[in-house]
Amino acid sequence: MAARPVEVERIGSVGLLALAPGWPGPRVRAGLMAALDAFEEDAEVKAAVLLLPEVAGRWRPEATLPALPDLCGSLESCRFPVVAALAGCARGPLAELALAAHFRLAADGPCLEFPGIATGTLEGGGATQRLPRIAGAAVSLNLLLGGAPLSAEAAKEAGLLDGLVRGDLVETALALAERLAEGGVAPLRARDRREGQADRDAYHAAIFAARERAEQPGSDRIIECVEAALLLPFEAGVGFERAAADALRNSDEARALHHVVTAEERSAAARPAGAPETATVSLEADDAAGADLALALLEAGVALRVREPEPGRAVLSRIGRALSDAVGEGRIGEAERRARLALLRSDGGAAGFARSDLHLRVASGDGRLPRSTARRGALATVIAPHDPVQAGDGARIVLGRPFRVGDVAELLPDPQGSATETESLAALLHRVGARPLICRRPGRSALGRLVERFRAAAEHLLEDGASPSEIDAAIEAAGFSLGPFRSLDREGLLGPVRRRQQAAHTRDPRDRYVTVLDRLVAAGRLGQASGKGFYDYPAAIPEGLPSGEVEQLLNEARRHAGTVPQRISAERIVERIDLALALAGLEVIGDGLLRDPAEVDLAAVHGLGFPRHRGGPMYQAGLIGWSELRRRLGVLAAREDARFWAPPAILDEAVARGGGLSALAPAA
Repeated sequence: MAARPVEVERIGSVGLLALAPGWPGPRVRAGLMAALDAFEEDAEVKAAVLLLPEVAGRWRPEATLPALPDLCGSLESCRFPVVAALAGCARGPLAELALAAHFRLAADGPCLEFPGIATGTLEGGGATQRLPRIAGAAVSLNLLLGGAPLSAEAAKEAGLLDGLVRGDLVETALALAERLAEGGVAPLRARDRREGQADRDAYHAAIFAARERAEQPGSDRIIECVEAALLLPFEAGVGFERAAADALRNSDEARALHHVVTAEERSAAARPAGAPETATVSLEADDAAGADLALALLEAGVALRVREPEPGRAVLSRIGRALSDAVGEGRIGEAERRARLALLRSDGGAAGFARSDLHLRVASGDGRLPRSTARRGALATVIAPHDPVQAGDGARIVLGRPFRVGDVAELLPDPQGSATETESLAALLHRVGARPLICRRPGRSALGRLVERFRAAAEHLLEDGASPSEIDAAIEAAGFSLGPFRSLDREGLLGPVRRRQQAAHTRDPRDRYVTVLDRLVAAGRLGQASGKGFYDYPAAIPEGLPSGEVEQLLNEARRHAGTVPQRISAERIVERIDLALALAGLEVIGDGLLRDPAEVDLAAVHGLGFPRHRGGPMYQAGLIGWSELRRRLGVLAAREDARFWAPPAILDEAVARGGGLSALAPAA
């Protein structure tokens, strides 16, 4: 027998309402509405307690009845005071119900959270009107736009919480409700409060500041709703928010973000259970490339031994500076800094490495590997997507950029290794905050294929007539975190050129080869660190300036290739990059490197900087439609480059099957 959606009990003059575990779906909402109506008609009820459960996972906005704003309105309009007891962090619609209640109690820890911004949506229960009336615009916008939970202590300071509970939550809430009933205390409705709007100048300043930093889809509409709370009567403001929530829920960006978040959830759920834990790691690096990963290992509580060449100590020095900066910025305390340093050891001998659970070698910026010393146990090599994969490197971890929490880490299992070793390494990557993707074909990188197509298409556009700044500006305006040439300058140009030279014997002479990168390196333009690459980098201009010398080198490369430069629009630049990445994704799936198109999108978003609100290259390809994608690639293959743009066989299969991303069947 299914549990009742709402457990209802009356204790003297106090009614107790306990929502069933889980998100408040239609049955729970209807049950709560009916219980509130029954209490309204019961003259003996003088106060009520609403017990809100803590729910994991993600709530998907629903249009079913009773609608969330109507339920919140009924709750707030009760003739008697309602005390919300937060059994953990009230998230999404549960946070909306908490705000609609008249008093709120919670224990220490996370208290309120509005995660809708992650999918470009708005919960829609009236929070944009209630929050700022109580706590002001700054607190409200940080909570609604940040997507992170607000602590109980901060909520109490902001006036959103009426008490911190040290003992039994339900008993404390019932005791408060009894006192309110005995004292005949009237409901304290958020709609009638104004303390958060007393300083109108501060309110307007918070709105302006939020608009200046707003980046995520849906941010502008949420800011407008919070601004409306100051300008409109409450009911009109709730109606304004309700229209905004409906529009966001049905937007293209929300659908794309839903696709990405679903892929992220599947990735998080794939964490291996029962895999052997990695307690100690030894790390070898010839430059600072491994420092960010080392910091993440220390934060995860992994004992770390670092070996690097003298002098310099680039990894250890960067770790020290990063930890000191974290203390100075208030992100960690001095005790935590010392605790992490206690896990760190500088090691110059082989004996320490022999005792480690995992030996990590980190490729330098130009793709070179440190000369490994004697070791025992599992071996993994951290490489860039375009680094050649060598036999004997153990498992490979492919990172699209210096490690950051939340990034994709592509795992290429060791062909001679065991499944247990792969699971253990995947569990470690989960532990440090990465999103591991396991490539299913030894020695080949899905992320490498994406980066290769991305950069090749950009170089083709460069040779055809666009400038580096035009290409980067178009790509970044489309939402990419960094344009291809600005990214190359930050990485350094010497490494990519060396990799090209190493792979020269495998390159098909019929493939289009753009010589611009080689010419820049020959001219001593090695990237941002050297002060000049695709851009010039004067002091205090870290984003760089377009270079006249680069323009001359570009013209030389075009003359050498027999290319007549043409004007290329920003729209055409973005379309070419999108098509190139869709082509790479089709190849990745067709070759069996990854099975799920959503994994390709995850790699592009979190490994390449593809705009999250556009869903990924495979998601975009699905929107175009397989037949139309086949037609566009065919036109480019006929007019420009038959080898680069040739549609793969898997696309013909998808056209024959029809449908969306599901038409891309897993490779055998």
